[in-house]
Amino acid sequence: MEEDLSFKGQAHTLDWNVVFPDAGYIFGDFTERLWAYLTIQQLLSKKDSSPEHEKANITARALELSLQYSFVTPLTSMVATKPQSDEAPGDTLIADKLTEGERQHSSSRYYAPPVTSYHYHPVTSVDGDPHFIIDVPERNDSLCFNIDEAPGTIFNLVRDPLSGVVVNGQTIGDKKVDPGSKINTYFGRFGVIHQKLGLQLEVTTQSITVFQGGAQTSLSWSNTASLKWPSADLQVTKDHSLTVALRDSVKFIIVLHRVWNKHPYHRDYLGFYTLDSHLLSPSVHGLLGQFYHGLNFEVSELHKGDVPNKPDATMTVKGSELSVTRGWQRDFRWDVKKGENVPCWFIHNNGTGLIDGIASDYIVSGIFKTS
Repeated sequence: MEEDLSFKGQAHTLDWNVVFPDAGYIFGDFTERLWAYLTIQQLLSKKDSSPEHEKANITARALELSLQYSFVTPLTSMVATKPQSDEAPGDTLIADKLTEGERQHSSSRYYAPPVTSYHYHPVTSVDGDPHFIIDVPERNDSLCFNIDEAPGTIFNLVRDPLSGVVVNGQTIGDKKVDPGSKINTYFGRFGVIHQKLGLQLEVTTQSITVFQGGAQTSLSWSNTASLKWPSADLQVTKDHSLTVALRDSVKFIIVLHRVWNKHPYHRDYLGFYTLDSHLLSPSVHGLLGQFYHGLNFEVSELHKGDVPNKPDATMTVKGSELSVTRGWQRDFRWDVKKGENVPCWFIHNNGTGLIDGIASDYIVSGIFKTS
């Protein structure tokens, strides 16, 4: 078997965060808020002249920006609240548990749009404690849910019996847990199998290993490198991400989250983002795979929830009516340190009613288990 292996190094002579620190004065926030304000005004103007079936989507987007940037608009009213030092217990809507202190606290009244139905081909991901995100690119919207299981649990994320592609992920926990506190779990290991190509890929926070045809090849997170076979392309971006493209099947990216090694609680973990799955068969399944070929759902009865800035609504999906909450997740594909805020409809109780069956149905016995 011929291998085309190339490495590319990078030298860093300056810490640009020191040379050009983030602006701590008005212009950094002002520019972003000005963009948000102008976008809201454009959306509200567009709504008045749009067809009836588009008005709900436009209204929802304008509402999201109004709540995110604390603007008083025809869709919201603002009430000042006492600042809180800690987030409400049991809050599960933030994908990166290390940035919980960055949220705003305010309360609003919410416009309830008419029932709206969507059918889409989503982009899916899992990152954080573990947080699953089903992206809705046509509407700039997402569905999301959590899975709470003990550290060490291995979940099947993707299984396509026709193409032979399988992706499993194993959870890890915090270094220690205070008495009475919730155990935070993250993905710390992924196993990728392409049965028809005879390829296995194991990714941990420490190493990247490829097994094929009796040979073993290892890559390090500490170097930028690329590895090409007739069956697969791998691209490592130093201390950031691994992009994997499997021939005629799927493309995804695994993001590395580095945590200060002396942190008393947290440890390094991984995130998994699907970039292209359209070549997988209609039989694809798994916690993420079941959403690769679309989903019908309706959202209605938007109303104020128990948590400020997080309204509740009713979602009709797969023949069930679910109580869902509007919240935020983080997308770390392009900014591994800060991430990008992604608004989503959060489905409670381990995704019950959204996923097929229950969460424990997706537990497997090994990282390379295919059935």
